[in-house]
Amino acid sequence: MKRSPRTKSPCPKRRNLPAIAVSFSALSFLYFNFDPTPAGADPASFEAAAFAEAMSADTEAIFAEATPTPVPVATASLGSEVPVTTTVAQPAVANDRITAIIDLLADGQGIDLPRNLDGVVWDDNRLLILSNIVILKRGLAKLDTIPSYTANFFKQERVDGTLLDGQMVQMKIQHEPFGVYMKWITGDKGRELLYVDGENEGKMLVHAGGWKARLVPALKLDPEGSIAMRESRHPCTMAGLRGMMLKMLADRENDLVYADDVDYAVAENQTFDDRDCIAFQVEHFAREHSPVYRKSVYFFDREHSIPLFVKNHGWPAEGAEVDPATLDDETLIEHYTFTELDLATRLASADFERTNRKYKFRR
Repeated sequence: MKRSPRTKSPCPKRRNLPAIAVSFSALSFLYFNFDPTPAGADPASFEAAAFAEAMSADTEAIFAEATPTPVPVATASLGSEVPVTTTVAQPAVANDRITAIIDLLADGQGIDLPRNLDGVVWDDNRLLILSNIVILKRGLAKLDTIPSYTANFFKQERVDGTLLDGQMVQMKIQHEPFGVYMKWITGDKGRELLYVDGENEGKMLVHAGGWKARLVPALKLDPEGSIAMRESRHPCTMAGLRGMMLKMLADRENDLVYADDVDYAVAENQTFDDRDCIAFQVEHFAREHSPVYRKSVYFFDREHSIPLFVKNHGWPAEGAEVDPATLDDETLIEHYTFTELDLATRLASADFERTNRKYKFRR
């Protein structure tokens, strides 16, 4: 585990030189085939434990039901039991070196990175935020080359204060025009949803699962209407990786502005769903700068820079007494995974038509 150190002191945070080296490493591996090895770092000095703590027993049961074999559990723990490194005074990292790193990362990638360096102290925390932005922009650039893909998508969300049961769906996505097809394989098993930009009067088609699918015709619903949003925090128009990553990118760019009030941790060489990953934990300390998310955990696929595992936690109620041991469970608001992700598949137009004979949309 590599974590940007912080202190409980009211004084502004300062970063030590080893942490700066770790941050440079985190940036460097993005360019050199995602192979980060901090110069002089001792791997034994960083903690890594089972990531099972990040997944509830209920979620593991859903995975077991929804897939023929158990989904591999990631091997990192990004909990709060990370030792805090004593900080020492240090000179600011030279801006010309930061500029060189930005140029290196952006070279040939078509990635636009922040370059306003005036008055900014580029400490290790900001460098980790920057590395997160690079990963997201590379992943979005990768998606630009992919017309369609399929995945098993798990979601569990807190809606109107209630944490809903997890749901696993088979998902098909196309990018131009944007289209999404989902079929539920847990919960309301057999439910189907179809949305395509510019079709069906801008509405999404949905029918219930089970025996109701044979009796009740498909409904046309406003994707952002109260009925469609009854079980979701985000509309189906944002479904899939791109919508999620654009939201994450906006949040990370906001973190760069308020970097003194956010802590980043990174765990290298992790796995999820048999894919090599790098994991980040983001923890905010100022509600006014991140009113929705207090803490987030992401696992990015190294090869494609795409998030496969996302957990977001909100803030406790103002003035509420909280138990640190249960805080994350009590404030979970979003949990998403993409498993059996197939980026090579090329879906046909029929995959996004209500007349597809494999679907059960009734006229």
